[in-house]
Amino acid sequence: MRNLIIYHLLFTIILTLIVSCTPMEKGCDASYEMYTHSVNMPDSIAYGSKAELTIKYFPFSHCSKFGGFNDTQIGDTIYIGISGYEDECLCEQIPDTIATYSFSGYAKREYIFRFNYPGDSIIQDTLKVY
Repeated sequence: MRNLIIYHLLFTIILTLIVSCTPMEKGCDASYEMYTHSVNMPDSIAYGSKAELTIKYFPFSHCSKFGGFNDTQIGDTIYIGISGYEDECLCEQIPDTIATYSFSGYAKREYIFRFNYPGDSIIQDTLKVY
């Protein structure tokens, strides 16, 4: 009888763990904006060409995955946010921390890029399209 109680208890615990974290269940995944650690970009590009910005970011946790860029342009200033998400149910790999953003200037001028940095700070850099 004692073994039956122990097996039942173990089965209940295992089943609870499996059911409590399935992809359909709320609480298993979350989305958020990740902070930028550093940016590597050219100083200038020729009109009609593309600039590749290499962005290193802070993952939210070891379950974080890159979700894309959220970019907003106001005049010549481009705000780039990094969207992230995590799926704690499928948390098997160390997250990438580098993403590449492509930019093509629509006019010959200087563009200002801004990225969120921890502590309500920003990283700012400029790119001249000539």
